[in-house]
Amino acid sequence: MQRFENCILLTRVGGFYELYFEQAEEYGPLLNLKVALKKTNAGPVPMAGFPFFQLERFLKTLVLDFNCYVAVAEEFPNDIGDKVKSGGLMHDRRVTRVITPGTLIDENFIDPYANNYVLAIHIDHDALDALDAQHSSTDAPLGQLPVSARYEDPDLFSTPIGLAWLDVSTGQFYTQATTVTSLSSILSRVGPREIVIDEVLESRRDHDLFSVLAEDKHFITFAPRGDFLPVSEWSPLLESEIPAQTITDFTLNEAQAGSLLLQYVKDRLQGLSMKLQPPVRYDNLAALTLDKNTMRALEIKQTIKDGTFRGSLLHAVRRTVTKGGARLLNSWLSGPSMCLDIIQARQDLVEYFIRNEDRCDEIILLLRRSHDSQRLVQKFAFGRGDADDLIGLANTIGAVQGILNILTNTTEVGQPDTIIEPDGTKRKNTISNVGSSIRPASCFVALLSRIKLEEPMKLAERIRMSIDEEGLIQQHQNQDREASQLISLAEDVVAAEGTRGDAASLPKGPKKKKPASIRDFYADDNMAFVMKPEAREV
Repeated sequence: MQRFENCILLTRVGGFYELYFEQAEEYGPLLNLKVALKKTNAGPVPMAGFPFFQLERFLKTLVLDFNCYVAVAEEFPNDIGDKVKSGGLMHDRRVTRVITPGTLIDENFIDPYANNYVLAIHIDHDALDALDAQHSSTDAPLGQLPVSARYEDPDLFSTPIGLAWLDVSTGQFYTQATTVTSLSSILSRVGPREIVIDEVLESRRDHDLFSVLAEDKHFITFAPRGDFLPVSEWSPLLESEIPAQTITDFTLNEAQAGSLLLQYVKDRLQGLSMKLQPPVRYDNLAALTLDKNTMRALEIKQTIKDGTFRGSLLHAVRRTVTKGGARLLNSWLSGPSMCLDIIQARQDLVEYFIRNEDRCDEIILLLRRSHDSQRLVQKFAFGRGDADDLIGLANTIGAVQGILNILTNTTEVGQPDTIIEPDGTKRKNTISNVGSSIRPASCFVALLSRIKLEEPMKLAERIRMSIDEEGLIQQHQNQDREASQLISLAEDVVAAEGTRGDAASLPKGPKKKKPASIRDFYADDNMAFVMKPEAREV
């Protein structure tokens, strides 16, 4: 607890997670947990706990509702040598991860339709001092000045800063060089769950940078800067190399922000392997910059009246089949492309599917069979995937192969199967394609050139050969049966000795997936149960 002094420590003890000392006394009542005294070698200490399968529920409350940092300490069986060294202890316990609002990986409560960004801000200290001296004569802080006053004296907010943000659950990684003036609009577009700032600035909370952050009550974390990690040394944390030209394009402020962000995330993950996508400079995306007031006036993400998602533009047009598509649509609406070629290419795709409704329906059916591939792949990068995730990955690869086959065997946009007349009536295209070679419609050529499925298809086949799906189904049934028995026993105990609050805290029913926390030592036995015998030879 001393090492993770800013965190709520959840310690795994057998089938429970427990809080101790003042944390049990403070958060036990908030979580509707009974606080008791636990006998220890140091005497009785306050303790509150809950069954391990309720970890997700309490993490959601602590991290999302209370904006807390949570350190999770798992238990690992000691071998004979470790037992002797530890004085006979059966288990060793150590923190395997520190969970914050911006560093969620695969928790069930993470929003599947939106990115979960953690964003770092770097501002040069010398520039910070110069900015303070420049507006020291003004009566009000910059963040409290009216907008008109800011534009009358634009130098007040022209301090250059560097931004870097990433979604740990998908691996998406971006950077941007900007100024304090544009910060509010960028934050409105990105919507970070957590903002990381150099701890040196914690003593300067009166600075106008924090006035901008306070406008939307952003969750701020002060982190040690550590040694500067140049862009050329980010490669071990990335799935592929950064292009040389991109490295030269980074500004020093962007590199500093990226260094701060990567070191912060690496520290929170406590040694878990991390493979992110190479960083993309947002300035290179040629996207339209919408200021905060414009996004609010257009009600792009939330309504003006009550600030809710329902009734916004995104709510009205979000009809995507996949969760990744919903996140991409969110990004496109927040920063529309200004590249004419990209806009026209998207229009050609829309035109084709309007003219070919049958093919559109076929693709939608295949997309419904796929899973959230971005977050699935990232789970395996962290070593947290299970048998269900492997099956989901194989099904997704199969769905993409089916879509590829449909798009490859299409006709040109100029010769659709169905022609829509100006009055809206439809007629069959009488132009014969007999004798001509089947080739993809021109609007799909660029898209198809980026899809390489040779290796993924081999992986999908290995998964199907290795996983015993019938055994997996049987495992889930056994787990559901065991969970039902535990819940029934808990209900009997609560009915006899508990209170109404205890009854409300019981889970409503078993989940389909294994109700575990972090994939730990015991996960190997579960995987072995669903693996075919020949899988060990693959």
